[in-house]
Amino acid sequence: MNPPPASRPGPRTSPENEPADENQAARLDELLAWAVGAAKRIAAQQAARQASSDYAARMELEAQTQAEARQQPQAQDEVELEL
Repeated sequence: MNPPPASRPGPRTSPENEPADENQAARLDELLAWAVGAAKRIAAQQAARQASSDYAARMELEAQTQAEARQQPQAQDEVELEL
């Protein structure tokens, strides 16, 4: 098992490595910001797809309802003709 980071001696504590550490921290911050932005874009795309899917489902249901409503009077007319 590795010792806790605070108890590790090493190059991180030497002054000559501080600029590299700062550059690495800055790069990690940039990557984190990029990843957060990408996650937000993906979430927005998924929400847009879901909204589009919901709209399509409502339109299909409305079309089916209208088709059924047109068929009902025809069926009633046919029943009256048979009588």
